[in-house]
Amino acid sequence: MCTRTELTQTPRSSRSWTRLAPTISCLERLPIFCEGKDASFAIRLGFDKKRVDCDARSVSITQCGGATAILAFAEISKALGIRWCALTDQDKQQDGTVNPATVKARTSIEQHRGKEDMQVQWPTCLESCLGVTAGKATPEVCLSKLSDAAWESNHAQFKAVLADVAEWIDPALKI
Repeated sequence: MCTRTELTQTPRSSRSWTRLAPTISCLERLPIFCEGKDASFAIRLGFDKKRVDCDARSVSITQCGGATAILAFAEISKALGIRWCALTDQDKQQDGTVNPATVKARTSIEQHRGKEDMQVQWPTCLESCLGVTAGKATPEVCLSKLSDAAWESNHAQFKAVLADVAEWIDPALKI
């Protein structure tokens, strides 16, 4: 595991990501970059419910702190030659338009996407996919929604996004 100490002990003159590429082992082979903790928890829980072992498949699910922050993770992954998946909300506003900051972030991320990388969107937002009408899709809410025996049919949009990401991980992996 790569630690902060290893990175801070690297001389500043050699701290470019391309020079660190052979020594950094903190990024897994298949990172999924999510906006925040709720989406990170939801996608991991969805995979757990479908018995997809992320650890065995070298999949890391990373909460990045917003759509705009995903760009840095995509840039680093590209520099290291690691294929990646970015998962963001569609971020539709009340007037039906998409939040301009999200459009700008996704456009920037897209500029770093290679043919094996992928961007996926929750239709509208994670909350909408899980039928959450008030508040956020917190880990507790996600656990409640995905513990229902009929979660796959009740939350078809969530399952569709999960299936898209699963296919990116391994085309033979069917959700």
